[in-house]
Amino acid sequence: MKEKQEILYLKQMIKNWKDAYIRLAEEDNSYGEDNLYLLEDFIEDIHTYLPLYTSRLVKIEYITEEELRKFQIFIINEIEDLKKVLGIS
Repeated sequence: MKEKQEILYLKQMIKNWKDAYIRLAEEDNSYGEDNLYLLEDFIEDIHTYLPLYTSRLVKIEYITEEELRKFQIFIINEIEDLKKVLGIS
């Protein structure tokens, strides 16, 4: 099944956020636990902006519950990737 355009936009938005946090860490020349605040901010952005929007997409039947679950797995993977890149154990 082809992903819906809106999900692709959301995925790109999350990747852009992640890249911005990576750049902040690089600019600060920091690594490891010093970057914990960046990971926490990334997670907060996700929790602040996505749940209401994605639940609305399900409610209006633009995406299915399964598509939402796949998107949530994508988000978890992006969080784990940022954690790894920032050197947070």
